[in-house]
Amino acid sequence: MDSEELLDIVERIESGATKREKSDRPAVHVPVDRLLSAMRRLRNYQWLSFDMLVTHTAIDWPDDNRFELVYLLYSTVHGHLLERPQ
Repeated sequence: MDSEELLDIVERIESGATKREKSDRPAVHVPVDRLLSAMRRLRNYQWLSFDMLVTHTAIDWPDDNRFELVYLLYSTVHGHLLERPQ
């Protein structure tokens, strides 16, 4: 599965998920109130099977007075990565 197919599936299965345009790897933005639902769907959907949280971090955007949480997910079943900034 290529990056575009992966992102299309994520957008279809999780309402509110949007592709992140500027990223080195497949990435989606999911609103904070959809975090738990999104993580469950990313883990349980058979074509994704993101079963490993590789790392997580935060970015401080002082000009916007906010933080962004970033999760890097990996599927040991399919071998694909997904970055999920919040």
